[in-house]
Amino acid sequence: MIDIKRKIKDLKLKFYLIRQKIYRFFWTKKATEMEAQRKRAKEMGLPEIREKVKEYYYKFRFLQEIIEQTDINEKSKILDIGCGIKTVLHFLSGAMKVGIDPLADEYKKMYSYPPDLIIEKSFGEKIKYPENYFDVVFITNTLDHTEDPRKIISEAWRVLKKEGYLVMVNELVSKEIKRNRAHPYNLTEEDILNLLSDKFRIIFKKYSPWIGIRQYYLNQININKKETKDEQITILAQRN
Repeated sequence: MIDIKRKIKDLKLKFYLIRQKIYRFFWTKKATEMEAQRKRAKEMGLPEIREKVKEYYYKFRFLQEIIEQTDINEKSKILDIGCGIKTVLHFLSGAMKVGIDPLADEYKKMYSYPPDLIIEKSFGEKIKYPENYFDVVFITNTLDHTEDPRKIISEAWRVLKKEGYLVMVNELVSKEIKRNRAHPYNLTEEDILNLLSDKFRIIFKKYSPWIGIRQYYLNQININKKETKDEQITILAQRN
C-alpha cells in the first residue's frame, strides 16, 4: 500500500513538473515575442520608419503590381491574416480594412494603429466573417507559424468573394533546415502551391531575397546581395 501511495505521489510530482515546464515554455515564448513587438511598435510610430516599411512592401513584395492587378480601391474590403504590427493595411485604400492576429489585443496596447484599420484578436483557422465577404485577402509570412496551414487557406477561400484575390507571401525554407518552435513548418514553393492548387488560380509568382522588414528599415543588411538559400515568394492568386 505504501509503495502504491509513493508511486501515485511520484506521478503527481512528475505531472506537476511537466506542467510547469510547459507553462514556462509558453510564457517565455510569448514574453520574447512581446519584447520584439514592443521594439517594432515604437519604431512604426516614427513617420520615417513607416515610409521605409512602405518602401519595403513595394520593393520586395510587389505591392504596386498587386494593387493594380486586384484593383484595390477606396471601396475594397481587405483582410490581413496574421497582421502583426507592420501590416500591409497601412498602405492600402479600402472601405473596410481588417487585420486579425492571435496577439491583436496585446499589439493594440503597445501600438496605435491608424483609425481606419479594424484589428481583432482571431485565429486564421476560424475566421468570424461570412462567405464571399472580402475582395482581397493577404497572408504574409504567417502560414509557417500556424497550427494548420491547409485550414488557413480554406478559410481564406471561404471568406473571399467569387473571383476574389489571395496575396500569399512566405519565406521558402527547405526541409532539412532546423528552425525554432515559432515555425512548426518549413514550407517550400511546392508545399505552398499544393495548398493552393484546388482552390486558387495562380496569376503570378515572384521572388525576392529573404530580408526582414526590420533589418531593411534599420539598414542592417546589404540589400544588393542576392540570398541563395532563403528566398521569399509572393503569389497572387484568384479564387476558383
